[in-house]
Amino acid sequence: MHNGATNTPEALPQIIDAVRAQGYEFVPISELIPEGNYTTDHEGRMHLSE
Repeated sequence: MHNGATNTPEALPQIIDAVRAQGYEFVPISELIPEGNYTTDHEGRMHLSE
């Protein structure tokens, strides 16, 4: 699934169905990034600043 991959467009519906069947859901990136000031630790975890 790289940019310009020939088979990605045809395979994507099956991939999405398989991921959803495993209980995952797709959300916009804006739902994953907290609003406000935050820091990211060395493990990639985000912490809201106070």
